[in-house]
Amino acid sequence: MTRRVFITGVSSGIGLAQARLFLEKGYQVYGVDQGENPFLQGDFHFFTERFDLGLGDYF
Repeated sequence: MTRRVFITGVSSGIGLAQARLFLEKGYQVYGVDQGENPFLQGDFHFFTERFDLGLGDYF
């Protein structure tokens, strides 16, 4: 069974540390961040996607 994890703030700080830890343990890591860190180009595969978050009442 493939283990997966989703991390916010993945391009730096605690989010980046978590991503590396989970990758070492064999997880598939998915992450989002506001920007791309150019120093990570060799470590991760990036794709850019715009996310529109609807804020408001849903009920």
